Amino acid sequence: MRQLSATVDALKRNQDDMRQLSATVDALKRDRDDMSATVDALKRDRDDMSATADALKRDQDNIRQLSATVDALKSDRDDMSATVDALKRDRDDMSATVDALKRDRDDMSATVDALKRDRDDMSATADALKRDQDNIRQLSATVDALKRDRDDMSATVDALRRDRDDRSTTADALKRDRDDMSAMLEQRFDEMTSCPNGYTTWNGICYKAFNVEKTFSDATAACREDGGTLAMPRNAVTNDFLIFLYKSMSVIDHNGFWLGLHDRREEGSFEWVDGSPLGKYSSWGPGQPNNGLGQPNNYEGNEDCVLYSASLYDKDKWADRSCDRPFRFICQAVLGRP
Repeated sequence: MRQLSATVDALKRNQDDMRQLSATVDALKRDRDDMSATVDALKRDRDDMSATADALKRDQDNIRQLSATVDALKSDRDDMSATVDALKRDRDDMSATVDALKRDRDDMSATVDALKRDRDDMSATADALKRDQDNIRQLSATVDALKRDRDDMSATVDALRRDRDDRSTTADALKRDRDDMSAMLEQRFDEMTSCPNGYTTWNGICYKAFNVEKTFSDATAACREDGGTLAMPRNAVTNDFLIFLYKSMSVIDHNGFWLGLHDRREEGSFEWVDGSPLGKYSSWGPGQPNNGLGQPNNYEGNEDCVLYSASLYDKDKWADRSCDRPFRFICQAVLGRP
């Protein structure tokens, strides 16, 4: 656009120069007309001078003056001839200038046509730019909407990530709780399915034969410390297991093992240490229970507690003995007790 404006300014200056040149041409034309009138006048003067010369010829006295006048006219003629030559050169120069101006005019006309085409092209370009500008505005609005959508989506993603992290944290906490619960349950299961130290499991009950002698009451207290009682063989299978258990200790003396049976509350009414009655099963030795009657000891009539006998005649059978005598003993405890 700046180049186009400069070109238009130059064309305006050329147009001003053409106006000045046209004025100069008009002035030269007027000078030429004046000169032509002058030449005509000179011609008439010349004719007059010729008549005068004739008169001078007739008047011999005025010949010298006429000769001087002729010389002057010749000089004027030479000057006029030089002036005419100069005017011809000026005319030729003006013709060349006019031709150049015509060419400039043609060039300017072509330039104007090109400028008009450029203007039309620029107008079309401007219209296209306006349409592009409208499209850009619409695109900008779309971009703004997309940015808002992106921000909304970003906020949603952040919220989802926080939810995911919260859920992950919750899941981790639940996993830890599950692991802790599992460990606790395993520990509890182990506790529930395990016996105290040194005990052996039989049919869901823990048993242990102690190779230390205690009275019936002290043996009961020792079993209670392990969370149990003296052993209560309520059936033949359990009775056989207890015999196997204490025999596995390889004791060499003939002392028996207390079991959890007595009749201390009522003579002849035997009950287990948990308060339940003896029931149908028993494994008494020959002549047992006899409460010490007819026995060569000082406990006659005072044998209220029961043990596994180690005597040769009633070995591994039940027999009543004085509760104050020390014997080895067998404890039982339920699974899961410490």
